Amino acid sequence: MADAVFTFLLREGLTQPWEDDGVLKESLAMQALAIAAAGMTAAAHRLTESAQRTATWSAREIDTDLVKEAVQQVSAKNDFAANVAVAKTADEMTGALLDMKV
Repeated sequence: MADAVFTFLLREGLTQPWEDDGVLKESLAMQALAIAAAGMTAAAHRLTESAQRTATWSAREIDTDLVKEAVQQVSAKNDFAANVAVAKTADEMTGALLDMKV
């Protein structure tokens, strides 16, 4: 999977073929991991806010659109899952690099 990501980046012109593959892949993996962590945090925050609005909807003076909140919660769950997949791929990339260096 890590090689597929690197090949895609080369094809799209997002990196140069003469750069050191090991250093570049490690840097990309670390960046992807940081982005995934930020995405998971944002998704968890959105889910928490929506769950709070849903839990207090009858006590509030302003009506809460429960359908909109359900969609928001499913969307946050899917966003979280997608960021977990990115983190797993970044972890695989880092693990593959460590195996190459040993």
